[in-house]
Amino acid sequence: MARIMRHLALLAVLALVAGGAGGGTPATLEYRLYREIATPTFTVAGFVVTELPKALGIGLPAHAALAADEDLVRHYLAAAQRTTERPRVDGATADGAAARADRERLEPLVERMLATQVAAILRDEGLGLSGGEVFPPVRFVFRDPPLMLIVSPREQVALRTAVPLAGDLDAVAMAEVEERAERLGVSALVVQIGGLATYPAMLPPAGDVAWLLEAVAHEWVHNYFTVRPLGWRYALGVERDPAVITINETAADLVAREIGRRALRQFYGETTGPHSAAGPPDPRTARFRARMREIRAQVDALLAAGQVEAAEVYMAQQRLALEREGFALRKLNQAYFAFHGSYADGPAGRLDPVVADVKELRARSASLRAFADAVSGVGSAAELRALLVR
Repeated sequence: MARIMRHLALLAVLALVAGGAGGGTPATLEYRLYREIATPTFTVAGFVVTELPKALGIGLPAHAALAADEDLVRHYLAAAQRTTERPRVDGATADGAAARADRERLEPLVERMLATQVAAILRDEGLGLSGGEVFPPVRFVFRDPPLMLIVSPREQVALRTAVPLAGDLDAVAMAEVEERAERLGVSALVVQIGGLATYPAMLPPAGDVAWLLEAVAHEWVHNYFTVRPLGWRYALGVERDPAVITINETAADLVAREIGRRALRQFYGETTGPHSAAGPPDPRTARFRARMREIRAQVDALLAAGQVEAAEVYMAQQRLALEREGFALRKLNQAYFAFHGSYADGPAGRLDPVVADVKELRARSASLRAFADAVSGVGSAAELRALLVR
């Protein structure tokens, strides 16, 4: 009983920490942003209060041992898609009601099934074990994550803060939010995210089984890192070191990829996933990646020389050039690179030695658990490098 109560207390702390630091105090940029943008923001605390009972196992259906059923996942995703489509023909209202009923019936089953499968692989790998069980428990809910206002300093590419926004915004409304934020002398961009590592985590009802397994694992890794040196500042939204953010995202990508592939193979008999190496790389994707790295290198050079306005003019020009090449971007600025450049396989990342160091640490680690334990204990790029020179 004491261990159960301790776990419940830790889960409550995790939920609070994973919820982020909120609007901050009057002296902080976060507080001024919340006041300046004058746009409803997504309240993580409200989400946690509503959804945390699921994370604690309250009210969940008794399907802990659900067999893998890819058709069930497909049926659920199709129903979820139909509930978001606008009625186009007579009878769509009835069809929509049926789709909503299907979604409500299947959603907890699919959530539990995927979470159970990911947890089984984590347990096999020895990740997050406490008393023989994975901790924190793998929990997520299907919900479209909020749009996120990404903020970077103008003087460098760095993720300064991120503000979750409530509701749907069209391109005009996004631009208005960005313009108001930039009155504070920062670079801003509103983006759609693929998931949010609240507790329970939040994932959109999209993709396929392979993508979902990896996404569930990815958000769990962020939860796992939250109470460790690598992740707690990132979870609170107060991490100021871009290298630490890159370490966090790269490590989460690597662990999630291995867990997702193992789950796909073990439960569905499939060997390819969203990052399968089969076949040649897409030339268009390779071209876009090369162009973005070329642009990023020039932006970094201009900013390092103190030429902030020149860097911003250059990015505006390159956005138009990319559009002529068939790559449409709504906005290209420091905030764009701060967000997309945090991911090892992201198209906007630079050739960062930190990414290479994380991959080298994984290659040297005897197991996935050894890698996760080692990388989650670092708090800087220097500490990561020190692990490799021992």
